[in-house]
Amino acid sequence: MQARTAPQGQQQQQRQPGNFMADTRQQLITLAPMVPATAGLAGVTTTQQLPTSGYLSGMWFILSSLTTTAAVSSTTVKAYPQTPFNLIRQIRIYNNMGVDIWRTTGYEAYLYMRSLRSTWDPQKNLGWLSYALTDSGNNSVFSRFSNPASSLGASTTETVKAGFYLPTAWGTMGQAGLQLLQDDAVKWYLEITWGDVTDLYSATTGTVTLSSQTLTPVVETFATPRNPKNRPDLSYSKIVRSEVQAFDTGAGTNTYKFVTGDMLTRLIHYLDNGATLKPLDPTQVTNLRMTYASTQMPYNVQPDVFLFRESILRASIPPQGVYCWELAEALGLPEFPTLRDVVNTIKLTNLNVEFTLAGVTPSSSGLHTITERLSPNRRQ
Repeated sequence: MQARTAPQGQQQQQRQPGNFMADTRQQLITLAPMVPATAGLAGVTTTQQLPTSGYLSGMWFILSSLTTTAAVSSTTVKAYPQTPFNLIRQIRIYNNMGVDIWRTTGYEAYLYMRSLRSTWDPQKNLGWLSYALTDSGNNSVFSRFSNPASSLGASTTETVKAGFYLPTAWGTMGQAGLQLLQDDAVKWYLEITWGDVTDLYSATTGTVTLSSQTLTPVVETFATPRNPKNRPDLSYSKIVRSEVQAFDTGAGTNTYKFVTGDMLTRLIHYLDNGATLKPLDPTQVTNLRMTYASTQMPYNVQPDVFLFRESILRASIPPQGVYCWELAEALGLPEFPTLRDVVNTIKLTNLNVEFTLAGVTPSSSGLHTITERLSPNRRQ
């Protein structure tokens, strides 16, 4: 007796995967402004709960701050790190279960944003149309979201601005790393730790104050599909975090050790040094290597070739001291990541990145690392 089979149409329906893209829609939700309790005081934190519906895909906001100098006062703009991004000392996106999916400084968020798209830098004015009647010498559109700090004289005011985009999903399609916001047991938060005048200016005289510090978060979400079969795969969370270590040596190998267990998709390193902190001179980096599983060495690259290759991948020149390992750019486009070269470290005992340095005298040195990874969510 033959086994009964489902009709052909029913078989096709059973095999057909869900279609999240056809059963959802993007939403941008503006939240209340975030303002420090005391303007200009370093270390003050401001926290806001995120909405409780849909799937979290990312965060947008414009940082704004007003500097005022009194009579016989002045400022000298800080040359490094890039202002005014560094006015935010830490950005966290986390939940009440103790999970951080984003934890970087404002400057590190800037470096990460640069890696998201080809030929794009949130600090560079790429516009070419200018209207003299409205510009007053500056591009009026660009100044709405970007205005770095400058050196000021007495009795002067200056408003600095910086735009932030923090994608919590992986890639522009945003189907990996989405976070369900409407889980009754899980609440999501954005936390900002504010800086002070020392984050914008290397020196001041007289009285210099910061005021009107604010940012208004805009949450990017996707609506929950009406058909449960079209819900997205929530197997992974995308995590962006930073860490820093001092140089092991100024003349030899410096090793960054990645904590294994996740899928490593991108590594951004930036190296700085000196009593007056500055990016490491490119001539002082003589080799870069990545190794894993003790014996595998997929990358062993002379640094000038590394930087030249990155300029092709990005169609732009990386900032001095910055080295980005792109492990998900098999298509040649950061906007559309793929898994071909991603390193799944769940079964690896080690993954190391080695910088060989020469001619460096370590002083307040920092090998900073921003990691982007896909971390498997725990099964209940």
